[in-house]
Amino acid sequence: MPATESSPRVLLVGESDSTPAILSPFQEAGYSVTSMNNVQSVFERHLLTLWDLVLIDSAEPGATLEEMRSTWHPKPSAPVIFISRQCDRKFKAEARQWGVRQCIQKPFEPARL
Repeated sequence: MPATESSPRVLLVGESDSTPAILSPFQEAGYSVTSMNNVQSVFERHLLTLWDLVLIDSAEPGATLEEMRSTWHPKPSAPVIFISRQCDRKFKAEARQWGVRQCIQKPFEPARL
């Protein structure tokens, strides 16, 4: 199903070899998908408010919780999913304080999203 102007918008912050696999299910479902490399730019420009769903790859420079705290104001209204190698209970609790709705531990199957 092709995306239209009224399609839900998904942003993946951070690009890797798995980017096409992560975004493919959303594209197939008719979502409008975009990926960006520069995490700091997304936070500083408050671009998180422009999307219906935001996926953040924590392996990208600038995508740690500490860096988010210093640049991520206000908290995004869109659901944020953090993709990380570290998704223990403490990390999830802290991430939720900053607007992260879910943390998915790497490696994972993109269909899980």
